[in-house]
Amino acid sequence: MNQMFVFIAINVLLVFISIPPIRRELPMNSAYGFRFPAAMKSEEAWYRINAFGGKVFAASSCLSILGLIGLRLIQVVEPLLYISMFAIPLVFSTILIMIYSNRQA
Repeated sequence: MNQMFVFIAINVLLVFISIPPIRRELPMNSAYGFRFPAAMKSEEAWYRINAFGGKVFAASSCLSILGLIGLRLIQVVEPLLYISMFAIPLVFSTILIMIYSNRQA
């Protein structure tokens, strides 16, 4: 069950690091943010794509947290389910953000 707490902590961290992009306070840079080619074309595109990405990541992280807590409440002990509840929302979010970014190009 320790992996559940690690996954929740990572999701909480992802929610917090999603706040600057959501608030459009993250200037274009090469280290932090959604650096897809379409986002790097202009500052306006950077802020739009990163705000969307931040919202999607924050929402998926919150859903993942709820799912992890739900697994704990129904006393699931299968580690693969905890890993899936952590990883699947993040993968889905990344794909959704990539699709959004490509449509903005």
